[in-house]
Amino acid sequence: MRMYECPRFEACSAPICPLDEDWKLRRMLKRERTCHYLREVSKPRWKVIATDAIDESMYELANAQLDGIRQHSFKLRQMLDEASKTGTYTKARYSQ
Repeated sequence: MRMYECPRFEACSAPICPLDEDWKLRRMLKRERTCHYLREVSKPRWKVIATDAIDESMYELANAQLDGIRQHSFKLRQMLDEASKTGTYTKARYSQ
């Protein structure tokens, strides 16, 4: 899957994307935007969010890249740690 195939591509400005083949060449500055899917798969119950979602494959792809991306960028790791402690914006009926 390519970056432009992401359902959120048009509105996304995250410098590190799990669909970007060259994400290891990218850098992230403090408080830059983060990928929606990386934030969501950082949450403890992310599979509840992704189950039966139209974009379920995006969650799976983000999860597959999560460990490598977390090791690559300290700033992003901090932001994903913060996101893991918050609720989701994906499904209104989902509660942590």
